[in-house]
Amino acid sequence: MAEKKLKLVIVEDDEHDFELLTRVLNKCDIHFEKVWLQNGEETIKFLEHLESSHSNSYSKNVFFVDINLPMLDGLQLIKKIKNHPITKNDYVITLSGSNKKNDIDTAIMNGADLYLEKPFGKQKIIEFGNFLCSKLTELSQ
Repeated sequence: MAEKKLKLVIVEDDEHDFELLTRVLNKCDIHFEKVWLQNGEETIKFLEHLESSHSNSYSKNVFFVDINLPMLDGLQLIKKIKNHPITKNDYVITLSGSNKKNDIDTAIMNGADLYLEKPFGKQKIIEFGNFLCSKLTELSQ
């Protein structure tokens, strides 16, 4: 079975968190293109560009969405991604420092496919990375 081309769209306003996620993703044995968007407004423009170009050479987009974003929060953004005609079937992973049940429930109700708490500490980062690489390998099949 041929490997799907993945476009990883990282919606994260914190440069440190973006760099950490990038280091984790670079250890995964998959081929991907990465796009970094720093807020909800940039993501809306990205969605509009996808729609206007009518071209998506990638088999699958995987969105990583931080909940706490400026301008448009991640919970609202997930809903927009999942209601958009081009990205409605794409995979959305919510990344958050919060483990509040309300945040998790709202993210899932808005269409998130997976809710991950941001890792803190070296061992958590290793576990997070192993899980994430496994999930992305599965999505690329």
